[in-house]
Amino acid sequence: MANVEKKEINAPARLLLRGCSIAGGALMAAYSGNPPPVQASLTATGGFLEHEEAPVFVDPLPTYAKKQILMVGYGVSLSFFSPLANLYQLRALYPCVKARLLESPGLATRLTAQIYGQQVLLRIMQVNLSSPVKDHLSPWLAFGVMGVLQGGVYGHANIHFARKLSIDRTLTMSMIFRGSWYAFARDMISQGVPFMFSDHVRESVLDKVAPAQDHISSTVKQWSSLIGCSIVSTYLSQGFHNCQTAMQTHHDMTTAGAFRSMMTKHGVSFMWKGAEARVGLLLVTNVFNEIFLKPVWHGQI
Repeated sequence: MANVEKKEINAPARLLLRGCSIAGGALMAAYSGNPPPVQASLTATGGFLEHEEAPVFVDPLPTYAKKQILMVGYGVSLSFFSPLANLYQLRALYPCVKARLLESPGLATRLTAQIYGQQVLLRIMQVNLSSPVKDHLSPWLAFGVMGVLQGGVYGHANIHFARKLSIDRTLTMSMIFRGSWYAFARDMISQGVPFMFSDHVRESVLDKVAPAQDHISSTVKQWSSLIGCSIVSTYLSQGFHNCQTAMQTHHDMTTAGAFRSMMTKHGVSFMWKGAEARVGLLLVTNVFNEIFLKPVWHGQI
């Protein structure tokens, strides 16, 4: 695997880590009873030397702790959006879900709130388990493995919703990883393409169309490239996602049966049906990848 040039950490991640470092340093100083370190200096003023002391910032957080802080930030942030996107896609695939949600205003919020904490923990586990694959093999495989694990996160939400909304009450949480091959293919495309190619698209296309390199122009081109790649990759991977959803919401559906079922019910439109929810979620996901995962996976801390 080629070495990636180390770049400056992005501003949101830098602010988060700085805040945690300051808070951690203050707690350690209060617990130990030692005053914060200071740096002494001498300055000449009117022929006299004046002694001045200024506080010195000492970062108390080891690299491992910083990585975990960013991974926790990823899990906490993304879990606000992911279950709602799952529910929207079930609504698009199953008319009974749409009818039930229309009958009960606020039901969607209550259902997603019930599993928020569990979703956060699953997300943190997901990125921690994927990181060694990225470090020792390749980012493509890491996103594939991340997809299988994310399939479990989606499965946890899908099974919860399917049982509560009477799609299939016989489902159990032991089935959260059903359709893992679909999940592997889905996330290799949906997250791998933006993560690996957004910088290349910016440099090869957008920098040539708009050569300006000031801070605002560079930021606009960076995020435009990321968003464009995210939209394309989401639509390319939506069929895999719908097949896994079908398996996770029906306990007796096989891998091949999921494909046949989607074709029978929706025709070729199953390849993109409900993709608008995942476009929104993948845009959010890839933004959080940029903020939280790229500093960890590109060795910026």
